[in-house]
This record gives sequence, C-alpha cells and structure tokens, in this order.
Amino acid sequence: MRFHASIIPDYMLSATELRKGIVFTHENSPQLVLDYKHVKSARGGAIIRVKCKNLKNGVVREITLNNGNKVEEADIERKTFDYLYKDASAVHLTDVKSHEQIDLPLDLFEGQEKFLKDGVAVTILFFEDTPLSPQLPLKLEFKVVYTEPGYAGNTSTTVYKDAELETGAVIKVPLFIKIGETILVNTSTGGYVSRA
Repeated sequence: MRFHASIIPDYMLSATELRKGIVFTHENSPQLVLDYKHVKSARGGAIIRVKCKNLKNGVVREITLNNGNKVEEADIERKTFDYLYKDASAVHLTDVKSHEQIDLPLDLFEGQEKFLKDGVAVTILFFEDTPLSPQLPLKLEFKVVYTEPGYAGNTSTTVYKDAELETGAVIKVPLFIKIGETILVNTSTGGYVSRA
C-alpha cells in the first residue's frame, strides 16, 4: 500500500536551530530531537549535542554537531487515524479524512498498543510514504475491570497494586483504587496519573 505525502521543498536547518520535537535527516534516516544542548568548549568554539530517536529503527543516541553545521529538515507528514481493532500481529486503523484503512505491525507501537481502545485517535508520522512512529494522546481514561481490594483506611499513594484495565493492560495503581473506577493513565510511561 502506498501513501502520498505532500511535497515540501528541502529545507536546511542550522545546528543551532534544532529544538525538541524537530525531525531532521541524518544518515538517510529521520531523527526526532529529544534533547538539545549547546556546549562551549575550552578553546572558545561550541558544539551542539543532540539526543535523538531514529524514527525508522527506534534507536536513541546522541549526535554531536559543530556550531556551523547544517542538517536537512525531514519531510515528515502527520496524519490522524481512528483505532479500529488489533489482532496478534497488527493494529488496524482508518484515516479520519480519506477513510482509507491501514494495518501497522504491533512492534511499531512499542508497547503502547495495550492502551488502544474505541474512540482513540492515533497520530502517525510518515517519512517518504513510510509510516513511522504512532503517537497516542499522552493521557487517557480507562475503567479498572479487576484489582485486589485495598485495605480499609489506606489512602497512601506510596504503595501500589496491580490493576487490569478495560483494554487488558495491567498497570500499578494506589491501594485505594477499586474495581469500576475510572483512572487517568500516562500512555507514554504506562503510569497511573489520578482518578478521572
């Protein structure tokens, strides 16, 4: 299946223009900037240290650039999809605009597939018509379908227990959370945030 991304002219960025969230091309792969540091050396020069994630293979590494270096801004297209369903090997989504259905391998979601449910919009980055990094909303609400009872009077948030969510995901929650409650979960870390 081919996807037709909008054509954007190549644009060169100075290393000093790189910031968190920008995607640039390095060694023929799109790199998402996770962190950026401008470091002055003892000899008066400066270097740019960029912590980035290769959107093709998921590898996170640090790239060092000189102050005067230029990099090519990656031709990235973002599309929004509605979650349909998942099976043992893929997640099935539909484009909210064209209604075209696509199937993405489970491993592309890096564990976040356990937080997919009806009504969740997934943003997917495309590079050269290839789907790369699916992004779920950072925080989502889930119903707790099973957890062990807490202890009477225990409202401490320092002790956690397992809870199964409506999607089948199991996360750690405070002892006071009960079956049937709706909680807010950080989909990036898989951590409990609060009651919804």
